[in-house]
Amino acid sequence: MMVRRWMIAALASALWMPASAVAFPGEPAEAMVNHLGLPASGYETPPVLDWEHVQDLTHPPVRIHWMNIAYDPLKMGQTLHGVLVVLYGMDHKNIPAKRPKDGKIGPVPWKSLFSQREVFLAQILPDQFTALKAGLKEHWITQSVTHYDNPQRKYDLYTLQSSDGRHRAQISYSELDTIKEFPIPPDTPKPPKLNLWIQVDQIKP
Repeated sequence: MMVRRWMIAALASALWMPASAVAFPGEPAEAMVNHLGLPASGYETPPVLDWEHVQDLTHPPVRIHWMNIAYDPLKMGQTLHGVLVVLYGMDHKNIPAKRPKDGKIGPVPWKSLFSQREVFLAQILPDQFTALKAGLKEHWITQSVTHYDNPQRKYDLYTLQSSDGRHRAQISYSELDTIKEFPIPPDTPKPPKLNLWIQVDQIKP
C-alpha cells in the first residue's frame, strides 16, 4: 500500500523532534491538541467547515497532520518517530439540520471533532519492526499477513483487531533496500524513504 503523494511534499522538510500523545480514534481533537499542540495543517484556531461537506458522514471533513513527533500509534508502549495524520468528523447531533445562510459551520470547537482514523508514517529499522511485532500479541490480534511484490516496493500488510474489539488496524512494512526511488521535481528537497504505514480505525458498535 503506497504512501499518499500528498504526504511526500510535506515530509521533504521534516525533522524528527520529541513529543507524546495518548489520543486514539473515537476521541476528540481536543485531546490531541492538548498533547501535541496546534497541528501543522494551518489551523491556528478550530476550523470552519462547509455544511454540505459535513452532511456526508462517510467522509470525515477535517484532515489534520502533525509533523516531527514521537508517537505510539498502536498504544502499546512503543514510541516511534514520524508523521501523524488524523481524519476528524463531527457528531451528527451537532450538525445543523438546515443549511446556514453562508453555508458554513464554526469555528467548530476541538472538543466537537472526533477522530475517525489515524495514519502514522515513519522510517524504521528492521530491529524496530521486530520489536513492534513482538509487542502486538498483548494488545492486538493478527487476522492476516499478506506479502506483496510491487514493482516499486515489496511490502508485508498486516491486518489487526485490538484485543478489546474497539479498533482495527493495518500495518504496511517494507525493508528500506526494497524501496525504489520515486522521481521528484527539480530543486525539490529529497524526501526521506518511509517504510512503515500504520492505519487505525474505530470499530463502531
